Amino acid sequence: MRLCIPMLTTCVGIASMLTALNSTAAAEPLPDPGHFPAQHWVTLDATGSLAGVVAMGDGDESVGVSETQVILVPLAAPDQRICTRTDAKGRFRIDDARVGVYGLVAYGKQGLASYTVHVLGGMGADSAPPHPQSLLRITMATADRDLSKRMLRSYGPVVAVRPPTHRYQLASAKTAAVENRIGHRIELSADGELQGQLRLPHAAAGQTEALDSLNVMLVQASKVVARTTVDRDGHFRVSQLKPGAYGLIASGTAGFASFGFEAVASTKSTAKSSSDANFKLAAMQGPLGHNVGCCEPMVCEICPSPVITVIESCVEHVDTCGCCVEEEVIVDEEVVVSEEDLGPNNSLGGGGYSSGGFGGGGGGGSGGGLGGLGALAGLAGLAAVLASDDDDAQPASRSFP
Repeated sequence: MRLCIPMLTTCVGIASMLTALNSTAAAEPLPDPGHFPAQHWVTLDATGSLAGVVAMGDGDESVGVSETQVILVPLAAPDQRICTRTDAKGRFRIDDARVGVYGLVAYGKQGLASYTVHVLGGMGADSAPPHPQSLLRITMATADRDLSKRMLRSYGPVVAVRPPTHRYQLASAKTAAVENRIGHRIELSADGELQGQLRLPHAAAGQTEALDSLNVMLVQASKVVARTTVDRDGHFRVSQLKPGAYGLIASGTAGFASFGFEAVASTKSTAKSSSDANFKLAAMQGPLGHNVGCCEPMVCEICPSPVITVIESCVEHVDTCGCCVEEEVIVDEEVVVSEEDLGPNNSLGGGGYSSGGFGGGGGGGSGGGLGGLGALAGLAGLAAVLASDDDDAQPASRSFP
């Protein structure tokens, strides 16, 4: 049986869909102390527009990435989205953005970035101003076109019931709370360990979801150099990591995330005082990113599963990825995954990923749980695909059984 599923619909205005998310909405508290390598907060500029830049690389060597599709998916209405492309210097501007919580998708031939972004409205009714970052700086994880297509090829899309949309709440961030906690440079521990936590944006009371389906991969030059799993609360760690520029890619039934960051060596002199760990930051956060996150966990808000249809379409159709174009995708009811697709050591295990390296469970391939376009059809199995391409001798660090 073959079904036609409309994946992308014409972009329309979203102001009416976001009336509940305005600049006077009560601010949710920031997460527990941690360091944010991806920029999750941005304010509209003086004209009410959202401006930004997409970059790759680390430090002074970061460069803007041209011809990159930038899409904002409102979590309150995933079927309605705003899109644009970067110019020759990686810059973009969205004139019809509104205050609200979005899933960000930035994708091109050179890389991918995806995580949650809270768009704030500048000086509102709050007693304290939101942090003054009015430029959205996006650092992509390096994933070339071939690697991105292999992510999808191993798991064909399976028709599934779309998970319910949660009412994700806008989280304001005040300057004093975040100015020392944002920046794409993360300091490793003395023994080279990286600790982190992946989270969903704050949802309405009673709407929670376990994150232990997520698999985390670190990539360099489109090659996997480390991988691990997370616990129910999204905590993970990677050991024996060397300093350098990395991309993080995380996938599972709960959602998806991808971004670039730079891991720097531990410096005992700054371990107790982040104010002494200043650096010149070119790729992320501008004036707010002047402190290295010394040994704090790396924290990222992932895109919830309703955003995955946009990510899948962009990965599969990089040349024609336009969220303002009506497109139909032919989906088979049943998909067989061959050993050639997965590799000899990556056969599917019941409930999720292979028994040889990933314990994600639920939703991957033919295992139990949700699968398909509504719940990470192609990208839920991303870990198994990348494992077959991993020729690095560094072992995976599975920190949580």
